[in-house]
Amino acid sequence: MSAFFLYSIDARPQVKGDNPDATFGEIARIISAQYKELSEKERKIYDDKAVADKARYEREMAAYTG
Repeated sequence: MSAFFLYSIDARPQVKGDNPDATFGEIARIISAQYKELSEKERKIYDDKAVADKARYEREMAAYTG
């Protein structure tokens, strides 16, 4: 998963709660804007999670394909 996607998973409940009448597209735009405003330190958290998830995926695929 990408860093942005991992961030959106974390941010979506709060954004949806703050904007209960927002459409799916509006929520996506809000999350995207928030992600772009993250500091380097905050963004690094999600970049690191994405790297770890990619490694997990590759391990699982290697085990699956044998």
